[in-house]
Amino acid sequence: MSPDDIITTIVAAAGGSVFVLGGLAAWLGKVWSDRISEKLKTANAGEIENLKSTLELARTRELRISDARFQLYSGIWNALQDVKTWGGSPLETGRP
Repeated sequence: MSPDDIITTIVAAAGGSVFVLGGLAAWLGKVWSDRISEKLKTANAGEIENLKSTLELARTRELRISDARFQLYSGIWNALQDVKTWGGSPLETGRP
């Protein structure tokens, strides 16, 4: 065996092990990345559900308040229409 053959064999063996180690490192990195990603997805899904329920409660509350205001304003409007019908407008009669 010549010195060139020995050097080529050493470089090939080292290159092969580097290739194997690189492949293992890439695989392990992907496994860790997937685990971290799944953990974050689970945590975020729980937080999203909490925010959805909070938003739904706020929306329901706001609708109830809006409906109550509408009922109140409708009652006031009807009362004002009754006053106008029965007694006329203070602007028309000139009386306060």
